[in-house]
Amino acid sequence: MPFTSNVTTTNTTTINVFNVIIIIVAVLPLPLLLLLLSLLLLLLLLLIIIIIITTTTTTTTTTTIIIIIIIIIVVVAIIIIIIIIIIIII
Repeated sequence: MPFTSNVTTTNTTTINVFNVIIIIVAVLPLPLLLLLLSLLLLLLLLLIIIIIITTTTTTTTTTTIIIIIIIIIVVVAIIIIIIIIIIIII
C-alpha cells in the first residue's frame, strides 16, 4: 500500500512541475526561453560530469570540492536568471 501512495505523490509533483514549466513558457519571451534551455542543458552536462568524476576517482576531497564549485555556479546562474526575469516583468 505505501508503494502505491508514493507513486501517486510523484505523479502529482511531476504534474505540478509541468504546470510551472508551461506557465513559464507562456510568460517568457523566446530569447529568455532559449537562455533557460541552454542553462538546463549545461546543468545536465555538469551532472553527467559529476557522475563521471565520482565514479572514476577514488579520492573524496577533490570530488567534494568540484561538486561544491559546481553547486555555487548553478546557484549563481539561477539567481541571474531570476533577476533577468524580474527586470523584464518590471
